[in-house]
Amino acid sequence: MRYERAGEFVDVVNQLWDTWDDDAFIHDRKSGLFFDPKKQHAIHHEGKFFKVDGALNIARSPQGHPVIIQAGASDTGLELAARTAEIVFASASNPQDAKRGYDEPQGPHGQVRPRPRPAQDLGRHPRGDRPLAAGGGRQAAGAARR
Repeated sequence: MRYERAGEFVDVVNQLWDTWDDDAFIHDRKSGLFFDPKKQHAIHHEGKFFKVDGALNIARSPQGHPVIIQAGASDTGLELAARTAEIVFASASNPQDAKRGYDEPQGPHGQVRPRPRPAQDLGRHPRGDRPLAAGGGRQAAGAARR
């Protein structure tokens, strides 16, 4: 249920981030127009977990959307990552293990499990999500000494 809620949340905030065109805010003192109303696109979302009616109350950021990072190694977590994330936080201790886990996810007892629907099956670039390996302070300090 938490991944279902998280998925709906990401869908809603993605819509909100797109409620303003890049050039919507004109700040025209002479005419008194702060923004061009034709360049605002309010959303009307009523889902299982969220009800949102309106537009984001701030201008769109220069990059458009922030980077979405997903942590979770379960099948439902990986499915959410494939659908929404640019970065998948992996609990591997080094980049090689993170890549291996990304390429061939395994279950808790070493059995290879089928990968949840890949990003390209969901209309995204096939390598649109990237693994990010967790590293502890001791590992970083050791690398710095080398």
